[in-house]
Amino acid sequence: MNRKSFLKTGLLGAGALFQIPFTGQRIPAQAVFESFAEAPDSGTYDAIIAGGSFAGMSAAMSLGRCMRKTLVIDAGLPRNRRSPSANNFFSRDGQNPREIAAAAREQLQEYQEFLYMKRGEIASAAPSGNGFAVQTAEGQQYQTRFLILATGLTDELLSGIEGLEDLWGNGVYHCPYCHGWENRNRKTAVIGQGAARLSMASTISNWTGDITYFSQGEPVNFPAEALELLSRNGIKVSYETVYKIEGEPGALRIRTREQTEPHLFETCYAPGTLRYHASLAEQLGCDLTDRGAIEVNEQYESTVPGVLAIGDVCSRGNGQVIHAAYSGTVSAVRVNFAFIRERFS
Repeated sequence: MNRKSFLKTGLLGAGALFQIPFTGQRIPAQAVFESFAEAPDSGTYDAIIAGGSFAGMSAAMSLGRCMRKTLVIDAGLPRNRRSPSANNFFSRDGQNPREIAAAAREQLQEYQEFLYMKRGEIASAAPSGNGFAVQTAEGQQYQTRFLILATGLTDELLSGIEGLEDLWGNGVYHCPYCHGWENRNRKTAVIGQGAARLSMASTISNWTGDITYFSQGEPVNFPAEALELLSRNGIKVSYETVYKIEGEPGALRIRTREQTEPHLFETCYAPGTLRYHASLAEQLGCDLTDRGAIEVNEQYESTVPGVLAIGDVCSRGNGQVIHAAYSGTVSAVRVNFAFIRERFS
């Protein structure tokens, strides 16, 4: 039995199951791994998509429907991989993001004639002829007319807080628009640096009137009337330094250096720094914003012709799953229109 036959009839056969992290639920592994044709180690494509989460898969679906030969190169590390639910997503509200991704890949099987996938990362990209040459970290080399960057970003967590990474996305959160409803009316901690995240605490007061803001030992140089305004809206400012978070969603114990006993909270927000995965854009000379996102126009085109950026990595990103999907569709339409325009020019 060769490798391909083994994957189809053995490990990834019809009876094999893939466990969805955090939920204990299982889905057919075939639906996760066999949606795309297996890409060779070289070749030429109409479009190559760097990244295969919601933005990248959305672009792949639209390009497949447009009968454009497309390669998706994806490392399998989406930003929301720690989260048990994708919220505020019309028709999929509250569904596990891995379930959504598996369903999307199953639907993409319809377009297998045009869609290919490769596990890994693009290490380099450079202009080549009327398009681009890309090389993966494993050394595979490909040519493409258009390059769509759906490389996302990483949440750089606040340093020096034990347990934060373990609870990230499932007890400790970054966005009230993603998680505010599920944590409404709960006793809430917000961890910032000085006054830097007090604006988020003000936003979170839309969902709860019981908020403690930890400044991590740094001063909050607000006038007394401003602090009084925060207090009237349910926000207490604490100058204590959080060094450990433990417990589980709904029952958190937050320990500070100033107190021997833990503070008890039901939920926590601890937004860190966003690190955009824009190295390929930098290699190609694309403009970046001051935050490090890839600058794009309304069609998700970067400042370098033929390079588009979608999802969280682009300047129009807002962290919402539904925007990621939208941006993928718009970028694919733009790519397909470019091919049509060339035929008629």
